[in-house]
Amino acid sequence: MLFEDNVSQSLRNTLRIIDLSQVNFELRRAAVLVAISQVTQSRLRLVEPLRPGAQAAASPTAARDLVSALNDLLDAQNDVLNAWVSFEVLRVLLDFEMGTMQLNQEGLWIDPGPLVVKPTETAGAVMPTN
Repeated sequence: MLFEDNVSQSLRNTLRIIDLSQVNFELRRAAVLVAISQVTQSRLRLVEPLRPGAQAAASPTAARDLVSALNDLLDAQNDVLNAWVSFEVLRVLLDFEMGTMQLNQEGLWIDPGPLVVKPTETAGAVMPTN
C-alpha cells in the first residue's frame, strides 16, 4: 500500500507542476508581447521627426532605451523557451510514471498528444489522447 500511495502522490505532484507550468508559460508568452511593444515604441522614439527648434531628432537616451528593450525581449524569449522545455519534460515524466510510455524503433518517445482532463473522472487524472 505504501508503494501505491507513493506512486499516487508522485503522479499528483507531477500533475500539479504541469498545471503550474502551463500558467507560467502563458504568463511568459504575455511578457514577450509586452517586450515586443516596448521595442516597437523605443524604435519609434529613435526615428521621431525633428521638432521645430530642436537640435537632435531623438532624445539622448533613445538608443540606450532601445538596447534595453531588446535585451528585455531576449530575456522574455528565453523565459518562454525555458517554460516550454520544462513543460515538455514533465509530459514525458508523466507518461513514464503512468507506465504508458511508448518508444519507436529508434528509442525515441512517441508523443501521445495533448493532455486532456476527462470530466467523468473524479480523481482528476489526466489522460493522454491519441
